[in-house]
Amino acid sequence: MSRARVVVPGATRREGVASTPFAVDTNMVVAGLLSDLAAIQDSKQRQFGYKQAASAIRRLDEPLEALRGRDGTLRRIPRIGPASTRVILEVLDTAGSATVEREVALSPQAADVAQRRRWRSNFLSRARVRAVLEDRRRSVPAGSRLHVARQAVEAGCLFALDSDAHGVHEWRTPKPRSRTPGWPACPPSA
Repeated sequence: MSRARVVVPGATRREGVASTPFAVDTNMVVAGLLSDLAAIQDSKQRQFGYKQAASAIRRLDEPLEALRGRDGTLRRIPRIGPASTRVILEVLDTAGSATVEREVALSPQAADVAQRRRWRSNFLSRARVRAVLEDRRRSVPAGSRLHVARQAVEAGCLFALDSDAHGVHEWRTPKPRSRTPGWPACPPSA
């Protein structure tokens, strides 16, 4: 079984390629850190800005590593401001963000942020899901869960979490427990 190529942030070019789809998902790491920043903001405007940035990163079609130029600059990403860009570059350089960790530690919401981190573990970004699903060397039988997931991503879904849908025809009527508050529903099938 072949696996998607995944670049691990902070590693050298040679050791930076992992052979598993479950290696570090840089987009989710960055989105999580931006969500942490949103959770500790006093200003509703700044909180909204960081939430929008986190959402934009989760929904990117390609990994952040691919958006970085040879000179170290980051291509323009809609809804990403200068503060979020600094966090992204810090993660790409060091595989973490000492700046975010310091701000969270100094915040009265540090315990809340720790709980949020536990809840969001084991989720994949859209870019990682696409990388796994687009691995053309992998044989995916029609009707399998992976085949249905590939169809969902191609239809524009962020990704269905435990939707209990067994085919495209069931996307219109998801079971109530399958909707995550704040996440958009899949577009109706044609």
